[in-house]
Amino acid sequence: MRCRKYPTVAIVGFIILVGFALYFRQPRSSGQTHILKQQQEENTHVQDKSSQIREIQTQVDYSDEKFTNLFHSLQHSNARKGLSTNCLTGATMRTFSPGFKTVLHKDTHDATIPEVDVKREDAFVNIFKNHKWGRGDNTSDLQVSGGGSYLKFAQETMAVLHSVVDEYKILKGVKRVRLLDIPCGDMQWMSRFLATRDDIDYYGMDIVPQLIDLHEKKFKEEPWTFKQHDIAKTALVDSYDIIHCRMMLQHLPVSETLKVLDNFSQSKSSYLVTTTFPTTSSHKKIHAGSFQALNLEIPPISLPPPLCYQRDGDHTRQGHHYIGVWPLPLKYIEDCSQVAKGVLQDKKNLTIHTCI
Repeated sequence: MRCRKYPTVAIVGFIILVGFALYFRQPRSSGQTHILKQQQEENTHVQDKSSQIREIQTQVDYSDEKFTNLFHSLQHSNARKGLSTNCLTGATMRTFSPGFKTVLHKDTHDATIPEVDVKREDAFVNIFKNHKWGRGDNTSDLQVSGGGSYLKFAQETMAVLHSVVDEYKILKGVKRVRLLDIPCGDMQWMSRFLATRDDIDYYGMDIVPQLIDLHEKKFKEEPWTFKQHDIAKTALVDSYDIIHCRMMLQHLPVSETLKVLDNFSQSKSSYLVTTTFPTTSSHKKIHAGSFQALNLEIPPISLPPPLCYQRDGDHTRQGHHYIGVWPLPLKYIEDCSQVAKGVLQDKKNLTIHTCI
């Protein structure tokens, strides 16, 4: 009897296994089928989405106007439509007739005069040595470049540079950007900006040799290049993706400003980010190192509207100075015999003066 039990147990076990096999071979219930199908679709969707992202990253059409207004601006499409936008929000700040005629910007003044060049450098060295633009607000160990270089007054400019660098990389399909900062000044805020990025090849230039010496020592561990350079005297040897020239031109005579702009244009660089005072109706004669609210859109400079504007600096002052982005080489309005009035749509609408 004991020997007969084992075949019986084996037969029962075999029947149970066959039963399980037959059960799992049966068609799934509608609920089970739905769940499996949903999981399959989700997996397929993830794979498709990944493929789409890779395709976009490798085959994006940069002429297709599907990006931000700033991206449109960098492609010049907004200018062709007669629009200047806000550099950060993309909101329309100004409209104008796009049918104006421009010619390449060319300095028509005489060659630089050695005595004038010496006086210009001496003027800015004197400002540096004697703290003519103040001693700062104690937020940095070196503050010699005036209130405009304080970190608290550079927030909008930092944001604009972030946007322009990011959009330029998309536009050109590059991973790094060559940035010329001229004048680099005391590096209060720029050093902080650069610390947040690892995709910029930075070149800082200034007319004051002592500043360059200080920066080379202070930032010797950083991959930044510094050079003493008088841009009103000497052309640039290299080209850059972005030239950043903030709060410098207003401290030069207009004749020297034209030389600077011509040197920027001749450098084969791509974009200029610089300061302008669009509410100014006329210019005056000044010496290097003094100040006037320089409007780049009226004679004798007569630039067309920038691709975008952004209010800059100390908003409590009445200077109404802005950062503007222009494509290089610069062009100017050929016929600007009469300055016109326009409206800049900011938090408060401003009456501006322009060639168109």
